[in-house]
Amino acid sequence: MHRPSPARAGDRGRQAMKYKPLEYILFAAKQAIEAEQHDFPRNVCCRNLKLAIEHYWRKKTLMLPTKKQISRSLKASSVPLQECDIEHAVPMMVIVNMLMDQDTLTLDFVKTILESFYRVCLVTKDEHRRLNKIGLVSRMPSDWNRADVWARYRRAGIEPCSSDFTKMADYSNVKLGTPEERRRILLEQPRMTTKEAAAQVLALKEMRGRMPIPVIEHKVEKRGGLGT
Repeated sequence: MHRPSPARAGDRGRQAMKYKPLEYILFAAKQAIEAEQHDFPRNVCCRNLKLAIEHYWRKKTLMLPTKKQISRSLKASSVPLQECDIEHAVPMMVIVNMLMDQDTLTLDFVKTILESFYRVCLVTKDEHRRLNKIGLVSRMPSDWNRADVWARYRRAGIEPCSSDFTKMADYSNVKLGTPEERRRILLEQPRMTTKEAAAQVLALKEMRGRMPIPVIEHKVEKRGGLGT
């Protein structure tokens, strides 16, 4: 099998480093829109966009790479980590629709949508089933006016852990992106183990050697459904 020369591999790495997380997400969104224009179903063509948001926004921008760093609901705070599901206060499909339905996508628009509506937390399996039972596993309440990102949880009776959710809410008011701001956010999170830090360094090295929107190779975290 042909292997690229070290110089060419280095060129790809330098090119990949030019791109910021939001630019990867914008690129994935435009690809999804283009795929839909070629008659691909939305739930198929948006898969890479969902992956890009999770990888480049949650893990790289908000610095929430694993369950250990993600805030929990009040009930989830009293159960083992492995018994919690990753859940989005505003379902991923709702955010995807906001991006894909926009006539003209820009970095500022993508940033505004994610800062305003992206909230991730851990809930118990029973709480996840409760969202499914009331028909809100992948959508917001029909009377949602975009003012309250926790509307689904209020409707399902899911109680937030106040200190954690207050900190999460603060992310919407932070202009993310500069090294100082990202370091501050990182310091608010529990420290990673040496093994987790080493794995993250290796992932970054692999990402820098690829072109925009590289194949994201990571362990799929268990969650309640594709729509959440």
